[in-house]
Amino acid sequence: MSTEFAQEPDFSKYDAAQLRQVLGRLDRERFPERAAAVEALLVERERAGAINADNAAAARAPKADPAGHVPVMRRVALVLVAAGLLQLAYGIWQVPAQAGAFSFNFGATIVLGLLLLTGSLRVAVVMRWLGWLTLPGMVAAALAAYAIPPDLLEVELRLAPWQFAGGVLITVFPIAVAAWVVCQLGSPRIAAARAFEGRRAWDMRIPLAVGVVGSILIQVWLFKALNGPDAQYAEQLAAAQVAGDYNYRVVQLNFMSGPSGTRYHATVQVWNRDGVGYTTVNWQAPKE
Repeated sequence: MSTEFAQEPDFSKYDAAQLRQVLGRLDRERFPERAAAVEALLVERERAGAINADNAAAARAPKADPAGHVPVMRRVALVLVAAGLLQLAYGIWQVPAQAGAFSFNFGATIVLGLLLLTGSLRVAVVMRWLGWLTLPGMVAAALAAYAIPPDLLEVELRLAPWQFAGGVLITVFPIAVAAWVVCQLGSPRIAAARAFEGRRAWDMRIPLAVGVVGSILIQVWLFKALNGPDAQYAEQLAAAQVAGDYNYRVVQLNFMSGPSGTRYHATVQVWNRDGVGYTTVNWQAPKE
């Protein structure tokens, strides 16, 4: 007669799948201690597996260089400073600037470039947000500046083609620079550096939409102001003080209200086939 002794399995050598199979077949009422030991081992295996999976995913994930954005921001900063200096030189060379042309603030351009040289990611994202906000207005202002009567366009191209081309260039130049800047500040390197710091991505569709709507409203208001009754009266005053057969167009209209009424100041463009010029008119409307 022989006696067989049941040997306790070494569950420490089982993987998570095998431990689950053991728990599915184990009689918990007869072997409560064995069931508790198997459950503890299973929890340990699952925890270790989750940690290993996280480590593997982290190893496969692309590593963000904390300083990878610096060359991009330095390049943008140098372009902005150079663009500001070029516009400053152009403004000194051609004074007074062409009336009605969009003027880019070279001082702000240089300051923004110097701020980017600090390498601050917050400066980069704020500047990109402001860029998308203002870019539609820059485009709208440039289009409005050259939405001129065909006969005036013909005279300017015939009498001063290089001056006209220079005006177009100085108008388009800041728009091209601004568009390039917002694209560069949206670089994957800058986005990766912000994600590395745990910062959320900003939705640039919001400032773009606000900029488009705002620029449309401003241009509609300007069109009404430069073609309304006050502008027509300014053209009449200009015709009274300029002798000859000319055409007239108000390019700037300012007004200030006071106790005695509203004072107006207008710049009127004057042209015929022989030349183009500007004159200013002032008048005051009594308070009603």
